[in-house]
Amino acid sequence: MSAVVVVVAILIGMVRGGKIGRLFKLQFERLELIFIALFLQYAVSLAAAFGLPPLTCYGNIVLGASYLLLLVGIWFNRKLPAARMIAIGILLNALVTIANGGRMPVSAAALDKAGLAYYIPLLEKGNYLKHTLLDSHTYFPFLADIIPLKPSIYPGGKVISVGDIILNCGVFLMVQLTMCRRTPRRRMRQAV
Repeated sequence: MSAVVVVVAILIGMVRGGKIGRLFKLQFERLELIFIALFLQYAVSLAAAFGLPPLTCYGNIVLGASYLLLLVGIWFNRKLPAARMIAIGILLNALVTIANGGRMPVSAAALDKAGLAYYIPLLEKGNYLKHTLLDSHTYFPFLADIIPLKPSIYPGGKVISVGDIILNCGVFLMVQLTMCRRTPRRRMRQAV
């Protein structure tokens, strides 16, 4: 979802007169930590999809490590605009995921409303490693994926969490604040 947010933020920034080149001047530190964390999350999803035992067996540990790497990566970049908001979103998602055995709980009703009901049987069988169905035993259910985005709002439909909203608002703000920042005008000295 963050990729869609970045594209929308860039388009809005351009409409507002922002400069896209300023995004390339953002000075990220230890960006490799964020890339490794995202790679680990996708690797766990692919391992579950293809039934690869090593990653599937240790998927919860790998996901926990990926959240830790994300937070450390954000810590190194905490001076960037809206980085703290992004960190709060990641932290909320990590909290609910780790509290529920390394899987993000997702509401069956929200999946149905988002047009994603076909995921429910996979989740019931436990064949989807990154998510689990929300039930009465779920810790922090208010932080789980409970907010449906219908296909008319988000292509293909999606179910998101409060952490996702905060994280993506942070990404949007980072792009806007970077592209549209006001540069102080230098006062021209008048020649005497």
